[in-house]
Amino acid sequence: MKKVLISLILTLILLPNILGISFEMNEEFKQGETLMAKISGNFLTPILKENINFYRGHTRVAVNYDLTKIDDIYYLSASLLSKAPNNYSIIIDNVQYMQGATVKTDDIVKNFTITEGIADFAITPGFIIATDTFEVTLQNLLDAPSTINIKIEKTSEETSQGFFASLFGTTTETQDYSISLKSGEIKRVKFNVNNITASALHTITFSSTNLNYELPVYVYAQNKTTTSNENQITRFDIEPIIMEISMTTNSNKTYIFHFRNTGNTTIKNITLSLSDSLKPYILFSNETIEEVEKNSSYKFYVNVSSLDTEEIINGSIRARIVNETGNTYAYSEILLKIVKDYIPLDNETNESIDEPIILPTSKTCAELEGIICKADEECNGEIVNAKDDRCCMNECVEESNSLGKLIGWVIILCIVGFLVWFFKTKYRGAHKEIDLVEISKGKR
Repeated sequence: MKKVLISLILTLILLPNILGISFEMNEEFKQGETLMAKISGNFLTPILKENINFYRGHTRVAVNYDLTKIDDIYYLSASLLSKAPNNYSIIIDNVQYMQGATVKTDDIVKNFTITEGIADFAITPGFIIATDTFEVTLQNLLDAPSTINIKIEKTSEETSQGFFASLFGTTTETQDYSISLKSGEIKRVKFNVNNITASALHTITFSSTNLNYELPVYVYAQNKTTTSNENQITRFDIEPIIMEISMTTNSNKTYIFHFRNTGNTTIKNITLSLSDSLKPYILFSNETIEEVEKNSSYKFYVNVSSLDTEEIINGSIRARIVNETGNTYAYSEILLKIVKDYIPLDNETNESIDEPIILPTSKTCAELEGIICKADEECNGEIVNAKDDRCCMNECVEESNSLGKLIGWVIILCIVGFLVWFFKTKYRGAHKEIDLVEISKGKR
């Protein structure tokens, strides 16, 4: 008995070292539920978003997900809205990690199932990194009203005026709340972070009758020197947030995307980029956006080109801004399927557009052997968006002032018309008709 007990204890002690990786998440989820997972281990290379792939059976599927690292733990969250009941898996590839004394590069696989049931509610995002005010979005997925309870973990350092003391814009000593949602209703719950003297990881629990989420919130301590920006919220996304693109080999398609500023302040100096897996296939109409005002959007084009081989590529388009808290990102997940002799379905969504776009190049106009036309010239041929300016690949010619000529002819016609009218009016009574009868009577 003692030998069995000792063996069991040794197994429990050595198990983490044998497995190398800890992947904590539920094995079953209801439809619409938000998947939350924690991944830890001795990683020699970091886990990036492009290393994570979702599969339904053996078919790769597009999922709106996000990833962050807090301390030594990776937090993964994914929306399962619109995902049908089935067996799914998460596969993390192309990362190095230690398993005992061995360096491993094997895929990390975690299976899960989406059941027939419907989740009480969905929550986004699945984790928070904050220095000030932040929001959590809740949606009731049931066909009846629902109450969601919110419980905020207190730490020994907190006071009634400390972390999360102000919820929904009001100050209170309690840290238990509830919110009611109608069927299908979406509400954004605003949290304020106050008087934090040390950075720490906290937990907010959102629960209903049948569902429980534990939302990790890492709060950075920040010394505020001014209060002018306390009510400013920077929030943005890329639409569509998920796109599945199917196309035949050796073809091109162009799609419209939007950068949406949903916050209450202007966002400046936005950089667009691609995950490495998509770089051979995708070009942007522009890689930087100067600024987008609050509650507005900016349209940009994405050109997709396929090669001569059948492939399935998973990656993302990233929008990055730099602010006082560092880099902030928004993602659009792309699943590109290249199929030989592919024929689109009649009801296929995410159709490409026919309007042409001028794609950027890394070469200057001189390197392209083109000409930059002057202000009063226009290009008589193809225009390329070169590194330094719009580049004419044919010749520059003087702009034809067709509008000026048209105005001149209109003025001339008006003058001629006026003169005709004037002379007809002035001399209308100067000529009488000749009456031969009157002449014969000697009256004329």
